[in-house]
Amino acid sequence: MDKLIAYFANHTEGLRAALAIDGEQLRAPGEPKILGWSLVSSFRGEPLVKSRPTEPREEIDTRDVFDGMRTDSALVALRYSSLGGDSLDAGGPFRFGWWSGVVVGAHGRSPQLRSAILARSSDFLARLAGPRSSGHGVFALFLSRVHATVGLDEAQPDRAAIERALQETLAVWVEECERVNEPAGSLVLGVSHRELLAVAAREQGLRTVRRNGMRDRALLERLRGKELGKLDPERLRYLWITTDAPGAAGAQRDTDAPKSAWVEHRGPTGVVLSVDRQCDLRATEL
Repeated sequence: MDKLIAYFANHTEGLRAALAIDGEQLRAPGEPKILGWSLVSSFRGEPLVKSRPTEPREEIDTRDVFDGMRTDSALVALRYSSLGGDSLDAGGPFRFGWWSGVVVGAHGRSPQLRSAILARSSDFLARLAGPRSSGHGVFALFLSRVHATVGLDEAQPDRAAIERALQETLAVWVEECERVNEPAGSLVLGVSHRELLAVAAREQGLRTVRRNGMRDRALLERLRGKELGKLDPERLRYLWITTDAPGAAGAQRDTDAPKSAWVEHRGPTGVVLSVDRQCDLRATEL
């Protein structure tokens, strides 16, 4: 199973500090070779995309993926799976207006499923620029649900409506997999907007850590001037979401970092997590 990592904060200058604190815990030990990755981030509300579709490494440090970035919102898809029937771009990154997303679990799907998913989307969204992969179809399907309820141009979309759109998207995924006799398996869809970020995971647990201000004086002294800059550390709020256990669970390698505060989120079939500009986290079962 490939991996999704999401980051959301109340300030664009907090990423370096957040990585200094939690970066080691975003990578689980013993992960297989990373064959490629996709990233979409936001700066002042504008989605920016970056992709390395073929970058085989035995190990990758998340801090390298985020190198040099200033952002308050980011989604990353790390690909461990080998090439199959789908395109390299099945995980994204995808964008449309203020909306952006990545998909984990759609790689290697059959042409029949790709066509079925795209057929359930609005025509103009199914024709989004880029390869017509299964992941592309999942993102277009989500946008179609948003377009039908609150519209795609809404500057502050209704949070509950976005959560429902994610739930409906995963339900359609299961329906179409069953229709073409293909196992639905695990699927994770991460979406972001200038005012919120949400991740929906089917048959896959999610883990989160939320930090509300940095008050560890020893750590602050180590970071000050380099990672923090002029940022007031006590006002920084941020959240990490990942699809697997943090690498430091039970074996914390950075002795200056705060003790692990990761929380696991699971439901009978899956879970939807959403976070708003105040970094308030909400969990809903599928």
